[in-house]
Amino acid sequence: PGDNRLAAEVAATAYLGGTAAYQLAAGPLRLQAINTIEGRVFRDGEAVELAIAPADCVLLDSEGRRIA
Repeated sequence: PGDNRLAAEVAATAYLGGTAAYQLAAGPLRLQAINTIEGRVFRDGEAVELAIAPADCVLLDSEGRRIA
């Protein structure tokens, strides 16, 4: 409850030992998610849903510097 949710598709996956870095496409947004591998790895082209807690969000200016 309270999480922001986005439907996305896995565009690319990179394996980093015990974690996987996913490049995700959510409409016009391009996102990266890093997740611990715990038995399930998402595949390129697979539909996923992202849950982003408001406390995990930060604002960035146009140059990528943290605002708040």
